Amino acid sequence: MLFSSRVRALALVGLFSAGAAQAQALDAATRAATEKAALAALQQHYVLPDRLADLPQRLNAQRARLEAATDAPAYARALGQLLAELTNDRHVNVAYSAEPLPAVVAATASSPEEERRRHRFVNQGVTKVERLPGNLGYLDLRVFSEKGDAAPKLAAAMTLLADTEALIIDLRHNGGGRPETVAYLSSFFFKDRTHLNDMVWRTPRGEERDSFFTEPVALHYDKPVWLLISPRSFSAAEGFAYNLQQLKRVQIAGQPSGGGAHPGGMHRLGAHFSLFVPSGRSVNPKTGTNWEGVGVQPDVLLPPADDALRVVQLRLLEAQKAQIQDPRLLRGLEARLQELQAAAPKS
Repeated sequence: MLFSSRVRALALVGLFSAGAAQAQALDAATRAATEKAALAALQQHYVLPDRLADLPQRLNAQRARLEAATDAPAYARALGQLLAELTNDRHVNVAYSAEPLPAVVAATASSPEEERRRHRFVNQGVTKVERLPGNLGYLDLRVFSEKGDAAPKLAAAMTLLADTEALIIDLRHNGGGRPETVAYLSSFFFKDRTHLNDMVWRTPRGEERDSFFTEPVALHYDKPVWLLISPRSFSAAEGFAYNLQQLKRVQIAGQPSGGGAHPGGMHRLGAHFSLFVPSGRSVNPKTGTNWEGVGVQPDVLLPPADDALRVVQLRLLEAQKAQIQDPRLLRGLEARLQELQAAAPKS
């Protein structure tokens, strides 16, 4: 999951180089200063300081990779990729801005206004709400955006899908978002107030903890729920899947997710470079750990070429078939099963 409910509203999704990616040569002094600032930011803020042992030496051992990047955007990519590898943390990321950065950079590589505009453009991530044959609900959700903006869209989607026999939530293209929104959507699937997870932060005062619970919502969806995930499912999307899987409220199909459970924020490295430093870690109340580095593991593991949506529909409709008595409904169900079986990828 991504954001703290406190002042640390720290994004993990949508990191990119700000400004035009104009080629800009780098001198040795700028490179050295940028790397020194990056190492200092990690030492001061990174959530797992044990991973930083001998980091300057390990970084220097990869000097050739950095020197191969001849312009500023390429250097930012190379430095970010290298630091991510050395910390074994995919959230570590270096961004380049063609325009000089302010003295204090925003928590994300994009400004809050840009993020809101992007989320409005994608309808707060609610890409498709559909009733599939066999009265199965389908929600394609691409981001967990700001709760105040996302909640009306999610509530409307859940209202439309409330009378379906089962629900499929597609997170295969969801790169993350905000834990408050994760908690809100989770609330539709639990009748009682439920502890979802905690976020533990490294601060100058020591560890601090934020806890996330479900909240009262207008309806309670008590039918079967399946989630679809892929390696592109990341951060808050993984948190949603991991929490509900541990609570045994969902089944998951697809491939293991991206493996990012560490939120954080951007730190200025100089006039044109900034670094995303993870300063928190998700802690599940049942497992005491998270999905960092390993991803959420599907209950039904499928090969890359397979279609998770088709496979889950088959499973749900086969389960329905045993319970249906109405001959007309049964004929329609069998016809749909044949369609799905015929659409299987050819080996």
